[in-house]
Amino acid sequence: MVLGCASNPKNRATPEQMATLDSLLQQRSFVIKADWAKPLPTQSMGAIANAGLLPLGSTLNRIDLAGTESYLRVSGDSVMARFPYFGEQQMPGIYNPDDAGIVFNGVPTDFEMRPNAKQGGYNMSFNINNGTESFQVSALMLTSKSSTVTIGSSHRRLIQYFGKISADTKE
Repeated sequence: MVLGCASNPKNRATPEQMATLDSLLQQRSFVIKADWAKPLPTQSMGAIANAGLLPLGSTLNRIDLAGTESYLRVSGDSVMARFPYFGEQQMPGIYNPDDAGIVFNGVPTDFEMRPNAKQGGYNMSFNINNGTESFQVSALMLTSKSSTVTIGSSHRRLIQYFGKISADTKE
């Protein structure tokens, strides 16, 4: 008896799926809306999760973002984002009680969009500063339209957001 297992099958994107994603990204008018977040697990975050302070139905590895404004928007040469933040702040002095999330809007530096042949989609990366904090952003956008956005910060620990990419209808 012979058994086989394909634990990491190759991406089987159709030419139509690739063309759809290519077109969406070439127009540089798209939005990634996040459904859930995954902060860097730390002892402090574990204590918050154990105290029941995460949103209902969430765990430390999967925080539900339903009902929040969670997006990364690319519009021409500009990018803007608004994500709730869950994690540890590393530098004092930037906490804003009215908006403690990750927020930026402007023209990024080092913007790069390159094909990801291994996973069948694209990798996007850039740096941006909102006046008080610098962000290093990378996103994996797959032909299934699922996306992972990873945000590093000069003042906070790393966090990932998972969601879907679509055409930007809000111009």
